[in-house]
Amino acid sequence: MIKKILFTVTLAGVLAASIYALGGLNIVLFQKAAWTLFAPIIAGIFLGIRAGRRSPGDDGSSGDEARHGIDSFLEHWGTAAGILVLVVSGFQIRLNLSVFALNLHFLGLFYTLLFGSYFAADFFASRKYHRMLPVMSDIVDGTLKKYLLRSRIEETGKYLGSQKVAFLVFALVGAEIVITGGIKMAAHFWLIPYQAMQAITAIHDVFGIFLVLLFLVHIAMVISVRSHRRLLRSWFTGKAGESLE
Repeated sequence: MIKKILFTVTLAGVLAASIYALGGLNIVLFQKAAWTLFAPIIAGIFLGIRAGRRSPGDDGSSGDEARHGIDSFLEHWGTAAGILVLVVSGFQIRLNLSVFALNLHFLGLFYTLLFGSYFAADFFASRKYHRMLPVMSDIVDGTLKKYLLRSRIEETGKYLGSQKVAFLVFALVGAEIVITGGIKMAAHFWLIPYQAMQAITAIHDVFGIFLVLLFLVHIAMVISVRSHRRLLRSWFTGKAGESLE
């Protein structure tokens, strides 16, 4: 837990210092330093592969299993920090376009690419998809029946069915934002028809708003559902502690 607190303080400090440093820039980083975005991708892939290789590869069957190690902690909260900066700067760009807002969006993308690549490489290297992607029973029984029909569903394993469904939705929405955002960034270097850019920007913004709504629902579920509140502690303790209900 001490190590996770130290990493959290360090991450927050570096992010705050980076935001402060952006205030003195007069250039648009998307135009002058876009090539530097390869660095967080490469670093993230390296860290993720290393994390995946040292993963125990458990099948998620034990209620007291190691739930969130330092790699998972950094992947989750680092990506969340990057997405938060992207959302805030995205609204700033729409409401009052400025060099600072654009560069803040660049910073958010840098963090998201770093920790997102970290997660993606770990996800495939350790075969996490076996226990993180939902099956039909997770969608129907673990999500729809459980929360809409209030059916009592007994679940076992590392993740609740609704958490697997939420992960898939977040991944699909995030993929749309990354793809459209990549096209928007390419427009700084290549000529893309104006009407096409309008459509791409609209799609990017709609999925961005959808991501914010998903995030709010995610927070609401963590706060309101007892089993989710219990699992929130595992981010810091590293253990699930109790069987899932």
